[in-house]
Amino acid sequence: MRRLEALKGLLDKRDDEVPSAIEILAKYQSVMSDVQRRRIAKIIGTTSDAAADAAPVARKATKKSAKKAAKKAGSKAKVPAKFRLDSGEEWSGRGHPTREFRQWAESEKGKAWREANPGQKFPLIEDAAG
Repeated sequence: MRRLEALKGLLDKRDDEVPSAIEILAKYQSVMSDVQRRRIAKIIGTTSDAAADAAPVARKATKKSAKKAAKKAGSKAKVPAKFRLDSGEEWSGRGHPTREFRQWAESEKGKAWREANPGQKFPLIEDAAG
């Protein structure tokens, strides 16, 4: 019960401070940004007409944000295949090799091919076609 009375006393004290807070907000309203107005409206629990109608604030794009936006939009171009096995399996050479390529590399045929073509891991598409 004492705690409830203490909270009521605190609320009464804060009620006296609300008019001065409103005066301060009214004084600086003309220089507040839309973001600041939205923050105040969120704290109060209402939406102000200016904050609700305002468009989102544009920020300067950075490399990181541009990459994020491109990734989110799914604008990654498909990379053409660089390697092809006799089975027709293709791989671009990016990321980890597929299971088929790993198995081929460990097979006798793959070891023989690598021995005949030093410095190359897998047959290039030109080599596989010809």
